[in-house]
Amino acid sequence: MIVGFIVFFVLSFTIISYIAAMGCSVRAVEVSNYENKGDKALITVRIYIVNDAPVPAKINDIKLYIYDHGTFRGYDIGYVTVPARHDKIIEYQVEVSASEVKDKIRLEVEWSYPLTVFFLYDLYNIETKYEVETSVLTGKYFIWAGWNTTYISSSKCTSYIVRTNPPTSFTLSIYKEIAGFGPRLINEIKGEGILVDEFCPPEPSGLRTKGYFLEVRVEDVTWRQPEGYPPRLYVRP
Repeated sequence: MIVGFIVFFVLSFTIISYIAAMGCSVRAVEVSNYENKGDKALITVRIYIVNDAPVPAKINDIKLYIYDHGTFRGYDIGYVTVPARHDKIIEYQVEVSASEVKDKIRLEVEWSYPLTVFFLYDLYNIETKYEVETSVLTGKYFIWAGWNTTYISSSKCTSYIVRTNPPTSFTLSIYKEIAGFGPRLINEIKGEGILVDEFCPPEPSGLRTKGYFLEVRVEDVTWRQPEGYPPRLYVRP
């Protein structure tokens, strides 16, 4: 009787930990910063991890791979624990040849879901990956904007950052994405080089409002946040 209860108890927590782990995953990867260093360039890769589960979750063995012109480089990032119904953003800086960023590069992130006992001891890891092909430069500029958290409740505000390199004047537009209709402009801000500011969403995401995204215009060039949540901002009711 006691042994059966212990086995049931352990199996229950193991199943809960597995469900929690599967609710936590890498949802988007992009280049969030670029610095030209002559024949070398420093790029910052931003990894968005979201945990939809009602309990904290951990993903293990996070590795970043950069593929370009038939070559690749790998970087070990380790593991991360994400609070319940929350997101976590990892930024990882790497050095590449300046000539490599003129074309598209492929970014791949691998990680594993741990099957654990009491969220403490890892019995087994289930491996998976996320990959994307992306451009670093928009015309002659590096242009990027992003939220510093992408998964918030309706009572919270978040901050965002805009980066242009070489530093130049820009116009930032904040849009509300409406299902079945075009985006609606919420605010427009002018800046130069780097801008950090706060945004308080006027309403939560739902059947009508999908969320919020950023758009940056430099001269005759426009950069817009890729589709998806993340990197766009989702607001829980």
